[in-house]
Amino acid sequence: MKKIYRIFFLILQLPIFIFLFSCVKNDKKNSVEVIVSTGTIKSGDILENIFKNKNFNKNDIKNIISTINKNYDIRKIFPKDYYEIFYTTFNTIVKFNYWLNPSEYFSVIKSSNEIFEFSRMKLNYKENLVIKDGEVEDYLWNAMIKQDITPETILNFTDIFSWQIDFLTEVRNGDKFKIAYKQLEYENGYKKDGNILAAKYSGKATNKHIAFYFESKDGNFKGYFSEDGKSVKKIFLRAPLNYRRISSGFTKKRFHPILRIFRPHHGTDFVAPIGTPIVSIGDGVIEYAGWKTGYGNVVIIRHNSTYKTLYGHLLKIEKNIKPKTKVFQGQLIGYLGSTGISTGPHLHFEIHVNNKPTNFFSLKFPPSESIPEKYKAEFEQTKQILLKYLEEKIN
Repeated sequence: MKKIYRIFFLILQLPIFIFLFSCVKNDKKNSVEVIVSTGTIKSGDILENIFKNKNFNKNDIKNIISTINKNYDIRKIFPKDYYEIFYTTFNTIVKFNYWLNPSEYFSVIKSSNEIFEFSRMKLNYKENLVIKDGEVEDYLWNAMIKQDITPETILNFTDIFSWQIDFLTEVRNGDKFKIAYKQLEYENGYKKDGNILAAKYSGKATNKHIAFYFESKDGNFKGYFSEDGKSVKKIFLRAPLNYRRISSGFTKKRFHPILRIFRPHHGTDFVAPIGTPIVSIGDGVIEYAGWKTGYGNVVIIRHNSTYKTLYGHLLKIEKNIKPKTKVFQGQLIGYLGSTGISTGPHLHFEIHVNNKPTNFFSLKFPPSESIPEKYKAEFEQTKQILLKYLEEKIN
């Protein structure tokens, strides 16, 4: 009789057992995603190392890596990059996130049909307007850092005015600056500076310079322009390098320290540390790149039918700098050295106008372009808005 009761009891409990089993099964299938492993890539790591010492399915690991390889260049995976692994309580990987930067990542997700799918994700953001100003007390860099302006934006500011101002030699205490730019604020709290919209620099040695960023509504024309609609960008940079001083200028009679004779010096010698990057001052085509006895390693660039520049005594020339190849303004062409007939590390720089050597600092170059007629009204509207930013008082 007791046996019958036990059997009857078990029959009554059967639906409960079935329900519990179903819950476990469904739980296994629909487990909540949990971050169980986060970290950063270490020097020498390979992708497999990320999943090391975890009891994950080897086929899943293989499929994740295969999916990444098909969609992303693993040579761009660098030390200190951040990653996240999501997996279930049954050690089944369901998602892998790899952060390319604080606002962008790629994700490999296991779909319901057991296939790993790759997607690239960007966080949402809002744009804020930031306006800063300040006064130079020793260096422009320090004055801008003091106003919590990021190094990247400081460099962008100096790039904008690099055709009008030599920030190495012309900055003076008491000079003033003002800047308005976009700042992108992402949903995770990360902030990143966007385009500089308007910039102003007023200096004792430089006078006042203003630049506005303009982009046409059709997207076909953009750049930085002065109040009169002329590009702040000139056809040539003010110098082909960041230098400490000029040891010799352009002259028709200079006593050569090695040859011990007086002879013309048809260029400018810029003194800077050996290995300092040298860039082309303008767009052009390489006319010569190699060794010339007195100049040592030298690069000669033909910019147009009027202008040609020469860069001598280079430590070495960039590999891609070869005759007949095009170069662009600001492009790296070599490194400062002391090759050829030279007393020490410096760049010998020449500019030839109509094939005649000319004093570079005596030349005045036109802007590279101006606002086309069809965009002038649009530019004026933009300029009036940006002028208000530069006139706005900052508490």
